Amino acid sequence: MASNAREKDQRNSSRWGVVARSLLASVGGFFFVSAVGACCAMGLAAVGLMPIAQAVHVVTLIGFVAWCAVAMWVFAAGSLRKVTLQLGLSTLAALGVALLVR
Repeated sequence: MASNAREKDQRNSSRWGVVARSLLASVGGFFFVSAVGACCAMGLAAVGLMPIAQAVHVVTLIGFVAWCAVAMWVFAAGSLRKVTLQLGLSTLAALGVALLVR
């Protein structure tokens, strides 16, 4: 009886882990890629490599690939807590750089 309850708890824990990773990959990945994309687009325009509209277009196209890579990383990582912390701090750092470049 006790092992049956333990197995049920493990299944529920595993399901919530998949839900948490899915949310982190989609929402967290979106914010990360958006922050890095804004930083890169403004940087490319500030340096004079291309106009801002073209830089946004190029960075958006590259962002789709980056978002897929972030999603794979979230699911491949061992610790959800570490991934959440790394993704959150990286997003905040990219936002800080984007505000400085602006």
